[in-house]
Amino acid sequence: MIDKLRKITDDIYDRIESFHARMDRRHAMAIGAAAGVTIAAIIAVLTTWDTRHRRPEIFTEMAYSVAGESQADRSDLEGFPFADGRVQRPTPEGTVYLGQLGLTPWMFDRKKFEDLPKEQQDAINAIGIPSKIEQQDFDANLARGEQVYRMSCSPCHGRNADGQAPVNNYGMGAVSLRTTTKSDGAIYHQIVAGGSLMPSHADRVRPDDRWRVILYLRSLQGKYDEK
Repeated sequence: MIDKLRKITDDIYDRIESFHARMDRRHAMAIGAAAGVTIAAIIAVLTTWDTRHRRPEIFTEMAYSVAGESQADRSDLEGFPFADGRVQRPTPEGTVYLGQLGLTPWMFDRKKFEDLPKEQQDAINAIGIPSKIEQQDFDANLARGEQVYRMSCSPCHGRNADGQAPVNNYGMGAVSLRTTTKSDGAIYHQIVAGGSLMPSHADRVRPDDRWRVILYLRSLQGKYDEK
């Protein structure tokens, strides 16, 4: 095997030597000059390129796509895949987030709470904050609930959940959550299904964070003052 490899190597070396022998001085100089010009051109481009400007590109149709604004209506766009024109899509009904099964006690109907049958309303009202949220890592869950509330709820319900919110300036009276008498399950359902003017937040707030928001609201109502 070694002898065979040595023979192949010797043959390649002989071919190279033969090529050099046939190539005269002028050919060698021409190749050297072409290589030198090419290298000089590359160096010139790299050292003089204005990096503040985007380099020219061709055939970019498959490389870039136009991003839609989250709440935009693109019904005017030919070929838009959704008939309602909405860019932001709700999660499919029955979706259970990874690792959230124990925190999603029932498959929610997207109907408003007041439109549900009485027995279903009673079942929802009977559900409270899971012990995993209320009793384990209480301080961390409470801090997370406040964070999510500030991001997702405060624009309509006020920074302090008192109904003093920016939407009041546009004739949309915000509801104070400090004084709400709704059950934990009813608040959870409203986060999922929405309310009279409130859109569904099922695709914006995870199941565990929904319970943490409710935990935070109950703390504002004084439920956990002893803690």
